[in-house]
Amino acid sequence: MQALLNKGEYSNLPNLRDWLLHGESTLKRFKEQTALDASLSPVNQLTQLNVLEQLEHVASYPMVRSGMETGALQLHGWWFDIAHADVYAYEPEDRRFILVEEGEAERILQRIELRRGAPT
Repeated sequence: MQALLNKGEYSNLPNLRDWLLHGESTLKRFKEQTALDASLSPVNQLTQLNVLEQLEHVASYPMVRSGMETGALQLHGWWFDIAHADVYAYEPEDRRFILVEEGEAERILQRIELRRGAPT
């Protein structure tokens, strides 16, 4: 993601430049919309958007879409803050990533069960 933000620095590396094309839609989205968490560095904001972009991409597959429509499949986006060894789960209702700690992990599991319609 850092290379994508600074792709001008890599114009002399054709293989990397070509690989970075896969992130262009995320970079465009990053430049056009408000950040999910403006307190994060630009590279972390971009990586969070990339998680959402990948979720949308995976959900576009017919088999995945079918599983989601029947309730047999749920997609979840997790973002890793490597510098702090923290894991965040995306909560669509809140439009933000929430730190997964012991108490939050239990709440996430309860929300998943509710979405699935199963008793908690």
